[in-house]
Amino acid sequence: MAFKEINPSAAEINKSDQIILNASQDGHFYVNSKINGKAIRFMIDTGASDISISLKDAKKIGVNIKNLEFNKRYQTANGIALGASISLKEMEVGEIKFFDLTASVNGGDMNNSLLGMSFLKRLKKYEFYQDQLILTISQD
Repeated sequence: MAFKEINPSAAEINKSDQIILNASQDGHFYVNSKINGKAIRFMIDTGASDISISLKDAKKIGVNIKNLEFNKRYQTANGIALGASISLKEMEVGEIKFFDLTASVNGGDMNNSLLGMSFLKRLKKYEFYQDQLILTISQD
């Protein structure tokens, strides 16, 4: 019997404007995106209020870290973290483009950039089904 390896970061987009993500081995959902033409891997985090970008990823997409003001406080599982607000003109998830997003560059150590509720609220809906996360894009 042959097994097909499923890439949990690879977004499958079906004809009903859904992005279907498979859970990774660690149980989290990851998605590959592009910001300013640069590939960024995000972990979906319903416990995060905003799109939170690591320092490493912020530099990768061309953010000048020295000009940021880290004055936004976030309560995390590891305590208080400071972030700096930035605007994302365009972000691609799969083949879907999102425009004019607000994000925060996290000043602390982060293993992954996070797609939080400020992103998920832009969707028509999101739902968990077995080992999948289904993101439904609004057709407005």
